[in-house]
Amino acid sequence: MVMRWALGLLITMLVATSSGWAQSQLFPEFNYDRRGDKAYVDSLLKVGHQRLRQAKQAPRSPQNDTLHLESIRFITRVFKQLRTAERDSSYVYALRLSAQARQYGNNLYQVYGLIQEEYYLRMVRNDFLTALSLDQKASALCEKQRPDVYPIWHIHMNMGDIYLLMKEYDNALYNYQQAFRLMPKYRLLSKRNQRLIYSQLTTQIGEVYEALGRYYQARKQYETSRQIAFETNSQTNIAYADERLGDFLISRKQYPAAVKVYQEALNIWNQLNDEGGKASVWARLAEGYFYTNRLPEAIQLGEQALVLARKRGNARIQQIASSALYQAYRASGQYERALAMNEINVALRDSLANQKQVEEMMVLQRQFETKTLRAEAARSRFEQQARIATLNRNIERQNLLRAVLLGGLVMLLAFVGVLYRRNRLIRQQRQQIEQLNVGLEDKVRRRTAELERANEQLRAKNREIEEALLRGQTLERKRVAADLHDNLGGLISAIRLSLSALNPGHLSEREQQVYKNLQHMTKEAYAEVRHLSHNLQPEELEKQGLGHALSRLGDKLNQNQLIRFSIDTGQLPRLTKATEFHLYSICLELCNNILKHSGATEACIQFRKYGEQLNMIVKDNGRGMETVLPVAQQHSQAQMNGMGLPNIQARTDAMKGRLEIYSEVGEGTTFFFILPLSATFAEASQETTS
Repeated sequence: MVMRWALGLLITMLVATSSGWAQSQLFPEFNYDRRGDKAYVDSLLKVGHQRLRQAKQAPRSPQNDTLHLESIRFITRVFKQLRTAERDSSYVYALRLSAQARQYGNNLYQVYGLIQEEYYLRMVRNDFLTALSLDQKASALCEKQRPDVYPIWHIHMNMGDIYLLMKEYDNALYNYQQAFRLMPKYRLLSKRNQRLIYSQLTTQIGEVYEALGRYYQARKQYETSRQIAFETNSQTNIAYADERLGDFLISRKQYPAAVKVYQEALNIWNQLNDEGGKASVWARLAEGYFYTNRLPEAIQLGEQALVLARKRGNARIQQIASSALYQAYRASGQYERALAMNEINVALRDSLANQKQVEEMMVLQRQFETKTLRAEAARSRFEQQARIATLNRNIERQNLLRAVLLGGLVMLLAFVGVLYRRNRLIRQQRQQIEQLNVGLEDKVRRRTAELERANEQLRAKNREIEEALLRGQTLERKRVAADLHDNLGGLISAIRLSLSALNPGHLSEREQQVYKNLQHMTKEAYAEVRHLSHNLQPEELEKQGLGHALSRLGDKLNQNQLIRFSIDTGQLPRLTKATEFHLYSICLELCNNILKHSGATEACIQFRKYGEQLNMIVKDNGRGMETVLPVAQQHSQAQMNGMGLPNIQARTDAMKGRLEIYSEVGEGTTFFFILPLSATFAEASQETTS
């Protein structure tokens, strides 16, 4: 969650920029996006002190009194924007503003002073009850006053923040709604600042909804707040809105979306050179990168956030960063660093939890402070009467207790002796058991190591068998293709030559029809043999590569079939011959399955390259299958063999790839192959040029 002090700081800045019309030309408007610029802040403080000296030296008049109060208020607002120890000066000047306004009898500036005091007590000291009492005092001063001059809406908004922190959500929501209702009446706010405060109120109501578990409404509030910040072009507000929306998305496990808005916030903090903002987003981005499996980036930003948060003494950001680093280091196998980060995280988490518990206890303690004082008086009287009766009963019991204690002491000594002897026997037996366990553990470890070695050897042997099987299948395909072309093709050619030697003129009409049918069938048989031989081992696969071979295959499939095949090999690089043969065989097997089983009208083969990965997608719009096939699971062995899935999986494993199958009834089937483009996979040697 974005730190609440930052949000409160923004709201008070917006109110601060709306000085009375009479003084609007004397004091510059505070640019919240430049609060990290020390020279800019010093120049504002210089202006404030000059106006304050001018008001003190001038004779008393309503105009000079207002200038005096507005000068103190301006200095208070400037100090409040700082993130350093100088911010404490804002409380000193706030007290001074309240005292001076009381002296002048100016209720409006008394309200301004109380609002400034309340902010410091709530956001810096976490003294919620005192802050709430100041809000109630300011509200009393605003009673029966004009809402277009007195910032009654601001008091309601502050009270809503306090009730939200105290988890009194109904009171918080009521006060935020009152602020929404009253703020449009306040004429000392510019249109832009009014929109920014609407953005802040929308965010706070979203936090109430989130706390109540109304997540859909909460997200809608956060997105609306972010949109308003974009419309007003307030960079700081956009960054805070991005962070708050990102926190919500992280809590709902929508990690890619959270990373996107965090990156937008980081760009803004980089532009503003705001170290506190950068540290906050770095820590949250580290968490988002971990959940999206971008471990190097998570580690880098987590370390940066941790260093900067330590420098600034921000325990909350340190805890977020160390938690993300612990998870990222553990996931990347850096267990020593993970352990160190876990220790830091646990310490910070316990410290923050203790601090939060202390704060909550202080709130509860002050809430019931008045009731406790009243109850103590009644309880004191009751305790005195009870104490007298108790003393009388104790005197009677003491005599009885002496006898019981003596008997109990004897029994206790006897029990201690028996217990001591029993413990000695238990210790001796435990030592014997530990000695036996040590020997047993050594045997288990040795046996486990032997089993692991045997399993590794068995896995290696299985891999060799699978590779030999695939090589055998490849050689057999080549042999069958050659036999079909050379033997059966030659035999069919001889039959055609023999038929051509016959003179059909000497044959009867029926015999001539048989003669024509024989010629036609031998011609089709010869073409089919050539087609089968070519598909088993296409010549262009070895000479021109997989892309050309698949294009030729698509042309042939589209000649006489009802299914329209499209081939996209634009991102297909040249691969090793073995890999191209595996992929061609897989495509051929899947095309046959589509033709035989799918009932589709369209099918496609696509290749996509992403970094060091090559994806091959084969999909159709046919009838689909009953369930998704996670590599041939959930289906009978007969169906798996009939579709050739074991052979396809074996070829995918040989390429060290991964196969995913997606299908629904009536929605078609998609085979998704994820293949590594490693040095042993992509052809980068003489094989490309040979």
